[in-house]
Amino acid sequence: MSEKLSKLIATTILNQGVSASEIKDWHFKVREVDGIYYVDLSTSVAIFPKTQLTRNEKFGRFLIVVFVITALLAFGLGSIGMLLPDAYLGRDLVLFSTAPSFVAQLIGARFLVRAYRRHQEGQIEKSTVHGMSETVDQPTEDPALRR
Repeated sequence: MSEKLSKLIATTILNQGVSASEIKDWHFKVREVDGIYYVDLSTSVAIFPKTQLTRNEKFGRFLIVVFVITALLAFGLGSIGMLLPDAYLGRDLVLFSTAPSFVAQLIGARFLVRAYRRHQEGQIEKSTVHGMSETVDQPTEDPALRR
């Protein structure tokens, strides 16, 4: 009985955090030695990765990769430019680091706007669940921010 109950609880917790996961080979034993209880637990967890990505998910992953590359490139060019003893080459490298940093800032701003929208949508959903939908103003959609 305790084995089935513990497997049910662990499966529920795992599925809340990782969708499409499964617990296999669940072994659960409780034994007492000199008044101390020992819990022996062994299991295998299968997590099924998502193989078919939507167009938006592919674009989101691409943006993350581009953001990391441009941020590292901007940081690297700026740092090397500041540390070089040759003033002309150093200034040029610092100047060239502004282009990838501009791209990184644009992508970062896009991530911030997306996170803010999701936060606002979550606030609206919470308020409608509690029956206060008439007191919350719906945010206006700006066509310029729409993809």
